[in-house]
Amino acid sequence: MITSQLNRSQPLLSLIDTLSITTGELYYGNFKRKNEVRNGFNWISGINPKKIPRRVNTFKQSLRQVTSKAFERRDKKLSIAFKKKSIASNSYNVIVYALRFFYCVTLRRPLMKLELPTTKVIYKLPSILSTDEVQSIIKAAGNIKHKTLLILIYGAGLRVSEAVNLRTEDIDSKRMTIHIRCSKNRRDRYALLSPIVLEHLRTYWKYCRFTNYVFPGRNSDKHITTCTAANIYQQVKERALVKKSGGIHGLRTAFATHLLEAGVDLFVIKQLLGHSSIHSTVRYLSFVPCKNKSVKSPIDQLSI
Repeated sequence: MITSQLNRSQPLLSLIDTLSITTGELYYGNFKRKNEVRNGFNWISGINPKKIPRRVNTFKQSLRQVTSKAFERRDKKLSIAFKKKSIASNSYNVIVYALRFFYCVTLRRPLMKLELPTTKVIYKLPSILSTDEVQSIIKAAGNIKHKTLLILIYGAGLRVSEAVNLRTEDIDSKRMTIHIRCSKNRRDRYALLSPIVLEHLRTYWKYCRFTNYVFPGRNSDKHITTCTAANIYQQVKERALVKKSGGIHGLRTAFATHLLEAGVDLFVIKQLLGHSSIHSTVRYLSFVPCKNKSVKSPIDQLSI
């Protein structure tokens, strides 16, 4: 176990580089039984196991961005060292949270949480696609498979991972619902199935004749990756001459924003999006300057 291999007199930077342990042991070192090793980190942080190796590499790279001398002091000079590297405040906080987990959970040194200060987070609003821009993007997709993928994400407000993992048995044309299995928060839910989306899915099925995944890859037993879907969206958006920034998740954001602008209740939108907390849905209120269309600017009363 990692806790038995640590030498606290050894600088942490060189310790991370010389630890001969697996990626799982680095995070799971605080757990003894195998079932705890398998489920412990997911229970604590809710991170997808597939993302753990990438998170470990990011964590190791973060440690190399500060001098071992500043790191060993474990005081506010740590934040100064990061600022000298011109790290964004959001990225800085992610690094600090990773270090807190490493100290408090893996090394069992909870007092270190107080010695690793965070900074204020910068909240940036995304670029919201209009209905005309969404229509232009969908029409610019020449491939029927690509077009159906974009229609499904926008029409049902799905995450890209939920769309690519969709199977034929998940589509219920009688109840007009889409069964989303094991979504981001590890909960199943039912999404909205629009008649237009169902029509395009049927047309796409006549062309593709898929039997397992709705959007199969080169191997029919596997679905296309989220990276492939993201690249498809970027290529189609360029052909549509839409200049707004943002990736394929912008279709899901546009779905929720357009529902809010249409007067749909916020709790209904929360249910459709599959948010575990209403706080995640409330942020969409900041995407709409004024939900009440009758409100006008005072300048409209002037004769200019």
